Amino acid sequence: MDAGGQVMAPARSLGERLRAARDRFFVGRERELDAFRTVLRDGGLLGLHGPGGIGKSTLLRRLADEARDAGRTVAEVDGRAIEPTPVAFAAEVDRAGGSVLLVDAFEHCQGLEGWLRDVFLPRLPAGSAVVIAGREPCVPGSRELGDLSPAEADRLLELRGVPAESRPAVLSFAGGHPLALSLAATLPDGSLPGRATFPAGPRHPATDPAPPAGRSAPAAGGPVPSAGGATAPDDAAAPSDSVTPGDPAAPGDPAAPGDPAAPGGSAAPGDAGAPGAPGSVPSPGGAVWRPAPEVLASLLGALIGDVPSERHRRALEICAHAPHTTEALLTAVLDGPAGVGLPGGPDPADAGALVRWLRALPFAEAGRHGVALHEMVREAVDADLRWRDPAAYERMHHAIGDHLLARVRAAGTPAESLAAARALAHLQRYGPAAEWLTLLPRHGDGYEDGLRPGDHAAIVAMARAAQGDEAAAVVTHWLGVQPESFRVYRRSTDDSAAGFLLWLRLPAVGPDGSPDPAVLAADPLAAAALAHAERTRPLGAGEHVGMMRFMLDGTGHDEMTSAMHTLQLRVYALWIRSDRLAWTYVPAAGAHRWERLLGLVGHRPVDGTVTVGGRAYTLFACDWRVTPHDVWFSLAPPPASPRPPAVPALARPDFDAAVRAALRDFHRAAALAASPLLRTRMIVAASGGTGDPVEALRELLTDAVDTLRDDAREARLHRVVATTYFHRLPTQAAAADRLGLSFSTYRRHLHRGLDLVCTHLWRHESAAP
Repeated sequence: MDAGGQVMAPARSLGERLRAARDRFFVGRERELDAFRTVLRDGGLLGLHGPGGIGKSTLLRRLADEARDAGRTVAEVDGRAIEPTPVAFAAEVDRAGGSVLLVDAFEHCQGLEGWLRDVFLPRLPAGSAVVIAGREPCVPGSRELGDLSPAEADRLLELRGVPAESRPAVLSFAGGHPLALSLAATLPDGSLPGRATFPAGPRHPATDPAPPAGRSAPAAGGPVPSAGGATAPDDAAAPSDSVTPGDPAAPGDPAAPGDPAAPGGSAAPGDAGAPGAPGSVPSPGGAVWRPAPEVLASLLGALIGDVPSERHRRALEICAHAPHTTEALLTAVLDGPAGVGLPGGPDPADAGALVRWLRALPFAEAGRHGVALHEMVREAVDADLRWRDPAAYERMHHAIGDHLLARVRAAGTPAESLAAARALAHLQRYGPAAEWLTLLPRHGDGYEDGLRPGDHAAIVAMARAAQGDEAAAVVTHWLGVQPESFRVYRRSTDDSAAGFLLWLRLPAVGPDGSPDPAVLAADPLAAAALAHAERTRPLGAGEHVGMMRFMLDGTGHDEMTSAMHTLQLRVYALWIRSDRLAWTYVPAAGAHRWERLLGLVGHRPVDGTVTVGGRAYTLFACDWRVTPHDVWFSLAPPPASPRPPAVPALARPDFDAAVRAALRDFHRAAALAASPLLRTRMIVAASGGTGDPVEALRELLTDAVDTLRDDAREARLHRVVATTYFHRLPTQAAAADRLGLSFSTYRRHLHRGLDLVCTHLWRHESAAP
């Protein structure tokens, strides 16, 4: 009781106050809440999926509160914060404990889907309640989350304190986009955007992967405005982490995911953008409005225009560029020897204060590895600095790279060094190696491990299948001489070997520890590498040569699979961490295909070739004693290409080949910029001679694929072509599986669909002025 004799309410804990705030601002999701209550009562599995920003994390926090209210213990797992391996996932669940398991951001370990379904979930105790949320459907019957309805969007703004007279303008601008609504609600009075000032822009494939209603592919994205409202060039945006879809002539090439399931209801506020789902807010013209990066950039311009200091602004830019931001990173980048801090003495805001400020931003998430911005916000902020101050951008890029490089060197275990190399690869996305080094969409298909006794036969068989009997004999030789030099990529579902890396340390030694020529006699490539080092720049005392002798996976396809990507990261860690490493060598058959990629990491071709098993190999060499360390994160984006000169029209066979190549490269702007289709009359007409021809090409490809839907007899072909080229799955076999088709039927439909798309575009080209 207080002094006046009144009964006082008990003081609430911080957790209770946070819960009350979440409850206050939660809107919609009644169907999903009902479904969860059933799972909570009876046990079972609930899947939720939707694009980034549709409110999955917000909904999971609400489900966690409801489970605790029911007296259940809750284990919360964030797919962004764990290594995508069965061991790491199971360990995180065990660490968290609880009879209710909530998994967020499952897209970061989507490859664990089979293991989760077949191995992990059946082991859980009876009555366990599991919810898995990600960008792709992750379990059978997964529910797709949709935008806020007009009434729910208005209610959210009301709860957020937006005045009634301002809400119509915000709704017209932000539609039902949860992130845009939440950001708009945090703007200071008088800075709310209006309909006329900030028109809705087109979608951007790199940040908004799901198609809007009535479209099978993302519409072309326009330029991204800076945080201050100016417009940045399109190539300033961070590259998409997509994988190029395959041509039907190559059965194992990467394909893309199937169409999402039907929308599952209204959305809670959260992170950004959902595809034209029921409840989307119509634009003034009557069409379903879709949020674009321009909207977020405009909001950010108002939000971050009054940051506490220039140092805070730089911290935000660092957070947008790095995979995760910590106090150590901010200290190194802002105040280190190569830092980008401001002149004139230290700022009162130290790294700890800056991290606390970043965590409090409405578009930031704090996790185990540090603070990360929402992906769409990250791109807008990063593009703004890259356009506005390229020199500062490059200094920041290199300072972050120095810190990440030190993390790789300091890692204590193989798992830690691989995770640190993955962070370094994230930074390389911003440079010219992006098309090779972007992270694959299905982390978790497998994991890296050491050699086990039962692996020998499988590894030898892989080498034989890929390169013949002589390669198998070489692998057998090194299994006996340097078994510790093998790293194995294992399938998550059954731990079997799916790929392997052989990283040799040369010169090889005999039993007495001295170089043994007989050891090298069995491997001509290893002998050639040592001979080149000896005649070019011999090894000093204690120095050695490293050689990536084999990097293979069991698919037999020479492409960037999940296995190859993970093993590539291991090679990076070995290059960086090996003590007294003088030379490294990478042998390659078909040297012209690898010369540019290996050149970006300091390796140059050696004169001459070495023939093994009937194949001619070129050795690519790097002398690390004279190679600068910043080769790992060099920033050298190619200059904007001038408009190609007019050339004679393409013949029909060349035209069709160019269409197929452009569909494969749909998500890769740099590749599309070299397409011969940009010189066609239809592209000149579509871009008006002054617009972006790459975006005009994307739009024409999208329209051509959509014409397959116009004929009921060919509608099935539309889904096959759209799934293959506009969405994301690792292989065409996975696309066929997602579509529920046999591979032969899938290929037949894909060939037929491509023929019709090419014919449609040829007619369009023939009719163009």
